[in-house]
Amino acid sequence: MSDINFSTAQNRRRLIEYFIKDLSPDEQRGITGFLRDEFISSYARNFAKHQSEGYLPCLNGIFETALEIENFLKPYHNRFLYLNNRMMKNGRAPLFKNPNALNECFEYVDLLLAFDYENRWNKLLGCDSFESYEPNKCKNDLTCAFDLYVIDGWLNKTLLYALTVISAPKNCIESAICSNVYEYVDFILLKNGICPLFENCEDLYACEKRREELLTLKTKSQALDYLKCESEDLLPPKTKPICLTLHYYVLNTYGETAYKTTYNYEIGWRVKYISLPSTSPQKICEYATQANAFCSTKIFENPNDYESCRTFAKELLKLTELKKIS
Repeated sequence: MSDINFSTAQNRRRLIEYFIKDLSPDEQRGITGFLRDEFISSYARNFAKHQSEGYLPCLNGIFETALEIENFLKPYHNRFLYLNNRMMKNGRAPLFKNPNALNECFEYVDLLLAFDYENRWNKLLGCDSFESYEPNKCKNDLTCAFDLYVIDGWLNKTLLYALTVISAPKNCIESAICSNVYEYVDFILLKNGICPLFENCEDLYACEKRREELLTLKTKSQALDYLKCESEDLLPPKTKPICLTLHYYVLNTYGETAYKTTYNYEIGWRVKYISLPSTSPQKICEYATQANAFCSTKIFENPNDYESCRTFAKELLKLTELKKIS
């Protein structure tokens, strides 16, 4: 057996571990996982270095205007805000001093995830050891309106992540047929019997304003006032669970356990394009054949009859009560 210095191995850790020390295991995994989850692309790093120059050196390449670059980088701003909020909801000081200073934040992520001897981190933080370190605390009675509105753990994490990165995951029918993340969120809420959050999903300015308001940290009373609700016991506002008729075929084939599989997404976007008047007859037949191949329950009886396929696709995208098809 080779000689292993276990004491040395145990004295190596990541800097982030100091700041999330003594939090619940679920929160520790969630915060660290969010930092590590394909957090920074090489494009984002390059653009962030030229933020103070208005991104001018980055133009005439992938993007033509500074606004296009800002829109590309916006999900990263949101991620840093999300991490700060999650820390503060746990009564800890935020990780990032200025979430808008992207290059500094990106570099700090590298430092937070660096795996090194404790001596380095103890010197940096001015403490004697990991065990003696006391994380900076802050007011811990903060929440956001979204957390009061969507209380189910899995549903909250799924939709909160989508609203943070402003993108629907490519793993379900709803994300395949929706034009933006706000429509996706409303669809998922309806499927779970919860009233939607966004009134007009095509009004992106209003939806973005609503998104920011829902995710801004507030006291519980302030969050309830925003939701116009007297008590959190009355949340979330319920409605009849409804979903797309297309679910009948997917659930009948794979069951609820396959709800997040890529098959659902692949079927969904094909049915959506089949229903559009702009899709050519040739493409309709092609997509109908592919949709049938993805789902063992035959969706389109005759994939070569493009008119009947288009008509049926429109029916499949109508909303129906969930209990009728589950």
